[in-house]
Amino acid sequence: MIRFSCPGCGRVVEVSDADGGLKMNCPGCGQRVETPASNKAASGKAESRADGPESARPRLSATAGPDEGLVAIEDCPECGKALQVPEADVGRRVACPRCGHVFRARDLTRGGRDKDDDRRDRGKGSGGRYCPACGAAVSKRDRHCPECDEPQPQRDPALAEANSKKTAAGVCAILIGGFGIHKFILGYTTPGVIMLLLSLLTCGIAYPIMHIISIVEGITYLTKSDEDFYRIYMLGKKEWF
Repeated sequence: MIRFSCPGCGRVVEVSDADGGLKMNCPGCGQRVETPASNKAASGKAESRADGPESARPRLSATAGPDEGLVAIEDCPECGKALQVPEADVGRRVACPRCGHVFRARDLTRGGRDKDDDRRDRGKGSGGRYCPACGAAVSKRDRHCPECDEPQPQRDPALAEANSKKTAAGVCAILIGGFGIHKFILGYTTPGVIMLLLSLLTCGIAYPIMHIISIVEGITYLTKSDEDFYRIYMLGKKEWF
């Protein structure tokens, strides 16, 4: 194995000896870097390339057939680019010409694509996701459109986290909010302890009141947009209502 540090973010990346000398994207910051050649590769470069070509060839369209004399292979697992290779290279290791990701070429016409790969949902509209440039269906893992090659907008990780917490806290607040569980989900320890103790120490007398409050809060959470929820409850730390 070859270990090296990304010059952009300093992350330690580990690749196999066979991938030495190839270009790839850093999994941490996405910067294009060239992997250092291993001693084995340096002494026998021709041998290290025997397992596959240095680069696959792009296809202009993911739905159109491959060029004459070439075979369509699975899309790049990293960036989703539609690729093709000569038939003799099927089964060998190839490098995506766009992102540099190295993987084994599998023939699509022989059922080579991984059945669990969620990019297969392109034919079903990909859950309603379409390229804003050409309108082609794209999957949630596609960073570029498989048809026109345009970069696809990526969801902000902070908003994704806000959506997850909003849903969990909202549902818990409506169902069992009298115990303050939704407060703990949002990291509001003091309000959560207050609601829990009031419900327990009063032998349940105060639970209906706490539950009514939590239902109002749960509905408020769920009706907020991800942006508003992130701004009000995750950044602003608003503990009540």
